[in-house]
Amino acid sequence: MQNNSSFHSGNLPHWQPAGATFFITMRLAGSIPKPIIEQIKAQKAIDIREKQEEFKEDAHKLATELYVIERRYFGIFDKELDKSNEPYWLREKAIASEIKASIEFFEEKELKTHAYCIMPNHLHWVFTHNEDAQVVWRILQRMKSFTAKEGNKILQREGQFWEEESYDHIIRDAKEFDNIVLYTLQNPVKAGFVKTCEEWEFSFVEESFFE
Repeated sequence: MQNNSSFHSGNLPHWQPAGATFFITMRLAGSIPKPIIEQIKAQKAIDIREKQEEFKEDAHKLATELYVIERRYFGIFDKELDKSNEPYWLREKAIASEIKASIEFFEEKELKTHAYCIMPNHLHWVFTHNEDAQVVWRILQRMKSFTAKEGNKILQREGQFWEEESYDHIIRDAKEFDNIVLYTLQNPVKAGFVKTCEEWEFSFVEESFFE
């Protein structure tokens, strides 16, 4: 069996083991102002270096601390996305439909989708990667390329559509899985767009989740 794990390095390194369950966030280009991104990343790098120095003799504790940092800074980025940050191209139903169709295209052969939520300026997506499929970063690259082309066509524009880098997080256990799926579904409620997640048109969760 081919091992389709990868260590993908964009602006940040990403360990993407084959067959893992992932929480992915893709955001539109420009949806968070660059000065804010640079400030957040700089502080995150400082926090990581401090923990690496503090726990250099304890690999297990260091891994735990780095995981906490990752979760904290994802929360900071996501709060920025929920602010009034344009562009809002994904609120166009035609574009959201293209993203939905692209997710469904990869279903079964490449991955198993558990939940997703298409927000006005970003996408949350929870899926389990099929071990024999292409590496995760390549799947995301293909999806971004296709939806960017179709999105720009609908908007009658040219230029960058998605931010180059996506946030990817490996879900470690059942409790974390449940929390992240609920977080994904509640995103439009938290942002104040709807009162209940059922009201949001472009979201999905597998039926078995609530069994």
